[in-house]
Amino acid sequence: MRCRFQEVAAAGPNDITYVNKDNRVMVPLTEGLMNKFGIEYVLSDDAVTVKSKGLEYTYRVGFDSVVCDEKLRFMDTVLEQHDGITYIPAQQVAEIIGATVSWDNEIKKLSVRLNG
Repeated sequence: MRCRFQEVAAAGPNDITYVNKDNRVMVPLTEGLMNKFGIEYVLSDDAVTVKSKGLEYTYRVGFDSVVCDEKLRFMDTVLEQHDGITYIPAQQVAEIIGATVSWDNEIKKLSVRLNG
């Protein structure tokens, strides 16, 4: 199995990753960044629906759960919203696209290895 390696660079002024209080890397749900991974999403006031590879994931801001394929699953952190931007755990994005992620805390860089 081949892997494609991609550095996650800012595609716009709000495409900033950060580490939250649970020590999880968070990425913004912005059009530029999600388009890089072929992810479609719809935001509402306190929820987001993400679509990729024929699956639909539903999250609520401030909650640690996700509904996928009518099954409730739990994450180890919550979706967050700051200054009108919704942030999702990088690990969730990796699971959605079938990838692995790594975080270099020294230089604040997120790396994604896409399978396939």
